[in-house]
Amino acid sequence: MENKSGTYRSSCGECDATYIGQTGRSFKTCFAEHRTAFNTNKPADYAVAKHCLSENHDHGKKVSGEILYVTSKNRVMDRL
Repeated sequence: MENKSGTYRSSCGECDATYIGQTGRSFKTCFAEHRTAFNTNKPADYAVAKHCLSENHDHGKKVSGEILYVTSKNRVMDRL
């Protein structure tokens, strides 16, 4: 599953914050990018990293991810 693309949910383990996102790349790559954005303190377009940095939450130990729908990058993904 981690090598597929689609819609996913990331949740902060220290509060109730949840992010729903989509990726045309593999989930594994996408989650790694969120982690890198947090570790380098450059969250840019990564909402989970931005949340953890602004709230001083531990991204590395607490953030969880869940694949909601597997689909390729197309209108179906946009609707989901």
